[in-house]
Formats: sequence, C-alpha cells, structure tokens
Amino acid sequence: MASNFSLGQVVQSKAGRDKEKLYVVVDIEGNQSFLYLADGETRKVEKPKKKNPRHLNRLNLVIEEIKAKEKAGMRITNREIASALQKVREKDHNNKEV
Repeated sequence: MASNFSLGQVVQSKAGRDKEKLYVVVDIEGNQSFLYLADGETRKVEKPKKKNPRHLNRLNLVIEEIKAKEKAGMRITNREIASALQKVREKDHNNKEV
C-alpha cells in the first residue's frame, strides 16, 4: 500500500455517514489491511472503528503524545484523543479564516 499509516496518525473519512470526520489511528491490523480509529467521543478507545485504509485520507499530522503512549504500552484516554482532535479542528478552522 502506498500510504503508510502510523499509530497516532490523524485521518479523515472519505465517504459514508462519517464523511469528513477526523479520527486518530489507535491500532493497525496485519499489513495495514485495516485500521482501528477513535475520536474520543462517539468512537471510544475501548471500541474503535475498524476501517479500510482506502476509505481514509491521511493527514500529515501525527499526535506524538498518543503515539508515544501507545508504543510504551500505556493506556490512551478518550479525553486525550478528543482534546487533540479539537486542537486540530481549531487550527484548521483558524487557517481557513485568514
């Protein structure tokens, strides 16, 4: 697969009822055949969304705190994910206004 995803990667859904919704990659299955995504609100870390990478846009943003915690085996909280994605949305919104 051309697009390599990593833990903590911010992605955006391309289609479906969750179109344009932002998620964070919390787990990777196999050779990136499926990704597990969470947003900290509707999709919690405890029950992430399983999605095919072809249905996602990879943003050039990795949330390093989440990536580091995941690699260290520490628990990622829904609050951390939701807060990080809110910052991404605010930054994107501010850039569009300028």
